[in-house]
Amino acid sequence: MEVPEFIEPTGPTHRLQSDATPLQYFLLMFPLTLIQVIVDNTNLYARQSGAQGWVDTTIGEMKAFLGLQILMGIVQLPRYTMYWSSDKYIGNAGFQETMTLKRFEKISRYFHLNDNTTQGPRGTQGFDSVHKIRPVLDATRTTFKSEMNPPQQQSIDEGMIKYKGRFFARQYMPSKPVKRGLKILMRCDETG
Repeated sequence: MEVPEFIEPTGPTHRLQSDATPLQYFLLMFPLTLIQVIVDNTNLYARQSGAQGWVDTTIGEMKAFLGLQILMGIVQLPRYTMYWSSDKYIGNAGFQETMTLKRFEKISRYFHLNDNTTQGPRGTQGFDSVHKIRPVLDATRTTFKSEMNPPQQQSIDEGMIKYKGRFFARQYMPSKPVKRGLKILMRCDETG
């Protein structure tokens, strides 16, 4: 059996410089077109819900909101309201300068990735079980494919994302460190 030599180029295909900022890398995976979709659907859902005093959000405000969400995952506090605390030892000045707590709560309440009215009825051919997150799945799938050429040696591994909510794909795996959550398959290479 003859196996041809692997000569394909591998590695990242982006053109970012070595001194690129974390924001530039984030926007590589979550392009402005996706953030615009989130802005449009959040504003649409707020109008459909009859939100009192709703002021349409913008791309800049949504980027700030997403940034705060990421920071909350890094610097964890027991309650999200504590980031806006007036206590100098608990509150975070960066959060307070970025947006008010009331605005953060408003955006959180109406945050939407897709238009609910375009979802087909359950049990029909037009039903999509991940309709609510479909724009993110489609955008990230496209960017992941375009920004990385995988190497020859790859492996498939399974992992768990901790999740306690209700979702049809949630699983229980007693042998895993994270026992309940969403099982995912990861395509891995030698870089990790």
